[in-house]
Amino acid sequence: MKTIYKYPLGMVDSQIVILPIYSKILTVQLQKDQPMLWAIIDTNEFKETEHIIEIYGTGHGMNKLKRKYISTIQLGSLIFHVFERIQS
Repeated sequence: MKTIYKYPLGMVDSQIVILPIYSKILTVQLQKDQPMLWAIIDTNEFKETEHIIEIYGTGHGMNKLKRKYISTIQLGSLIFHVFERIQS
């Protein structure tokens, strides 16, 4: 069954989130000052895949790897931009 789940994120440059295969990442937003990733998953799917989530502050450099933009979050006066690295 398709269901929306949330996954907590750390405030680190790069992290791995394990989701069922064919999941669709919807957004990242703060919930009580904790970054959370929301995704549509299939609760009947048992195969999993790794998603590399990267967080960059405004003005921070980015290497030339391919990424897909997910969302921008504000934590106090700081602004962060969240991407999924496209794995080839």
